[in-house]
Amino acid sequence: MVKRRTKNRTHVAQPNPVDAGIPQSMVLRIGGSSVGVSLSQLVLDVRTVMQPHTAVKLRERKANKLKDYLTMAGPLGVSHLLLFAKSQSNETTLRIAHTPRGPTIHFRVQSYSLCKDIRRVQRHPRTLGPDALESPPLLVLNGFQPPPTAENATDKAHLKLMTSMFQNMFPAITASASALKKIKRVMLVNFDQESGEVDIRHYLISTKTLTKPGRKIKMEIKNEEEDASSKDIDMADFEDEANDRDAGSDDDSDAEEEDDDEDESEDEDKFLPSAPSTAARAKLQKLLLAKKRLSRKLPHLGASKDIADYVLREDAEMSAVTSESEAEDDDLFDGSILNNGPVRKGSSKAEKKAVKLIEVGPRMRLKLIKIQDGVCEGDVLYHAFRSAGPAPKRAKKSKKEKKEKKERAKEEEE
Repeated sequence: MVKRRTKNRTHVAQPNPVDAGIPQSMVLRIGGSSVGVSLSQLVLDVRTVMQPHTAVKLRERKANKLKDYLTMAGPLGVSHLLLFAKSQSNETTLRIAHTPRGPTIHFRVQSYSLCKDIRRVQRHPRTLGPDALESPPLLVLNGFQPPPTAENATDKAHLKLMTSMFQNMFPAITASASALKKIKRVMLVNFDQESGEVDIRHYLISTKTLTKPGRKIKMEIKNEEEDASSKDIDMADFEDEANDRDAGSDDDSDAEEEDDDEDESEDEDKFLPSAPSTAARAKLQKLLLAKKRLSRKLPHLGASKDIADYVLREDAEMSAVTSESEAEDDDLFDGSILNNGPVRKGSSKAEKKAVKLIEVGPRMRLKLIKIQDGVCEGDVLYHAFRSAGPAPKRAKKSKKEKKEKKERAKEEEE
């Protein structure tokens, strides 16, 4: 029997995330639909942030308990649980637990904004496409250094634990092995040491290749040529109008010639007919200016690496670079990087790209409450509203209580 052909180039089998050690997560709402519509939408938005290594189509029921999810976390390879719930005082809480042995970090959600709320206030809103969700976001941590007032190791332990918890939620990125094209999103986690709050933001990375100045000058001149050809201004109409006015005037036609040392702009204004309206005169002047620019010889920038090499030459004209060829302020991005990818034909070795971060949401502000040793249970390792003193000693049981305990155990055995 003929062996079936397998496509190795286009149909590469993806590695199993569990075998590859990639962290998996489950974003849950404890209590089902009773938590409200707004919190349910926040859970869906956080699942979008955690893609692709999360359960996107997971449906919770009100009858489901935490024990049910812990039972299925082992076979599915889930390493982190993000549990959203409403407390008895109607406060939104978030618990981040590492399975199967903990620890668990308890947060109080001070405030949050959904993705639709952020798009509503933006002038040019952006949405996440399917290509942006194929890879996990780039995690950026800021402000998790211990404060200067921290003297002992106990005050620094909770910050180290939070840092490791956020880092282990996403796969590690190696600068030498990771492709820059696959990094489409950024998750920023900022810790405010004064208030003790954690701000979480989610951004979309937008890149733009910066064009060479010489190429942009040629494009500007080409556009002026097209504009000049598409003008509806007829030179003959202006000449006829000027002749009619000259025939009716009583001024003497023999005027003295001006000197040759005058500026080119004055010569142009001398031969411009006095148009009946200012708009028509401005159009004619713009047409003559475009025609004058087209008559100039295009600069040869093939041997120059930068536009400064041409501008700073002794025989170069400063008028070759005009303000119309400069970049607009809206087109400039916040930063720039160098792309060391494959070189295209006719391009330089490294292309300079501008980088812009566009917030897509959601946005959350969290307050650290406590840290437990196990999964939502166990000893309290840190508490924000309790002093970090020694644990209180338990009172010793009396002989009578010990005797009663032995009698109860004996009765249960019988």
